[in-house]
Amino acid sequence: MNSIGAKGDGATLDTAAIQAAIDACNKDQGGTVVVPAGVFVIGTVEMKGNITLHLAAEGKLLGSADGRQYRAVNEIPLQGDTTLEDGNWALIFAVKAQNFAVEGPGTIDGQGAQFRSPSRGVPPPSGLGGTHRPYHLLFHQCQDFVVRDIFLKDCAYHSVRIIQSSHMKLDGVRIHSRVNHNNDGFHFVSAQHVYISNCDVQCQDDACALFGSCQFVTVTNCSFSTRWSVFRFGGGTAERNRARRALTGRAVRPSEATSARKGSRWARLRLVMTRSAPARARARPMYWPSPRLAPVTKATFPVRSNGALTGTVSPSSDSDRDDRGG
Repeated sequence: MNSIGAKGDGATLDTAAIQAAIDACNKDQGGTVVVPAGVFVIGTVEMKGNITLHLAAEGKLLGSADGRQYRAVNEIPLQGDTTLEDGNWALIFAVKAQNFAVEGPGTIDGQGAQFRSPSRGVPPPSGLGGTHRPYHLLFHQCQDFVVRDIFLKDCAYHSVRIIQSSHMKLDGVRIHSRVNHNNDGFHFVSAQHVYISNCDVQCQDDACALFGSCQFVTVTNCSFSTRWSVFRFGGGTAERNRARRALTGRAVRPSEATSARKGSRWARLRLVMTRSAPARARARPMYWPSPRLAPVTKATFPVRSNGALTGTVSPSSDSDRDDRGG
């Protein structure tokens, strides 16, 4: 990538160079774009089919702190399915692409704190806020792709957002994103044939949101740490989804949550899936743990599943949550 003008010095804007490398590989019917050691500052970049974007161990893609370097992905509609109104801005995006991969072991850093307003009515340092904040990865109507062995750090919004796509594998992904409101880890909208394994998600908001009609989703051998929902369903019919082996999660303490209210108490929870048969959920939101409810000592996993999927939660206190503004 350095051969086509990328500097990787942490200051020079390298968006054009990286996009040129992806476009050249795509023109040649596919290939691998290697991000070597260095810090490459970028704005919005489009991923294309038959491409592997490989980040070396010391390689980092650093989202620009200048909001003018990002753009809306107009090919992605803002209506027609659940949560599409959340926005269509991205650091790396793909639309109707097939057979591609984003892989580590390097890092993608979104500099999410630059997209958070210091106080109500004051613009964020980047100049972009609300639904104009960029996701780390945004894929729409894509097929047969992989995200693996990558570290996704400090996103401005949802870290991995996948819409109306199918046949994907997310393996060995590490997410640490607790710098802004609505810092979801994984956020799926009407996705099918999703396989998530060996991932570690530490986020501010929903760890794994499944909106719209998500089907054939398997989560195995993952850990989640969040101050809101471990899993959340809504806006459609979720079916034939399963969690295998044990998943653990907890709502973080105030000292770990960027915007937690002073004095709030956060429950610790452990969720254990006891069977791996398919589960069917009605179209309704689901939250772990439920806010502003009296403490409980035991509860079943709130998914209508004909007895197929159960779990326990052992909170140590009640939970609370501040507004989800952005």
